[in-house]
Amino acid sequence: RLPRVLAKLRKRSAEVVRDKMQAFAVDFLGVEWHEDLHEGTDEELERLHVHEGTVACLLRRLTGAVIMDVLYYMGPRRGEVVAEVVRKLNNAYSGYCDTHPNFS
Repeated sequence: RLPRVLAKLRKRSAEVVRDKMQAFAVDFLGVEWHEDLHEGTDEELERLHVHEGTVACLLRRLTGAVIMDVLYYMGPRRGEVVAEVVRKLNNAYSGYCDTHPNFS
């Protein structure tokens, strides 16, 4: 899913840069953190047998997509989650700087 989202973001930003900001270059780095956060819990939610198109199905998807994130951020593992996201962002930034030494 992340590669598809990045492709759309790159395409739309290229249009804006071409039309409005020709002196700029824009790039986006994908940092996947959401999947790691949900590893193990999404599988448990998927084990709930609900029929497509029902309220129960909608609630299961909402729980997996939104409510579980809130619980992670407010729970005792919050520091671990934030530290892992920061580590991944810093790795992406360092890698970008390594491949673009003139970036400032």
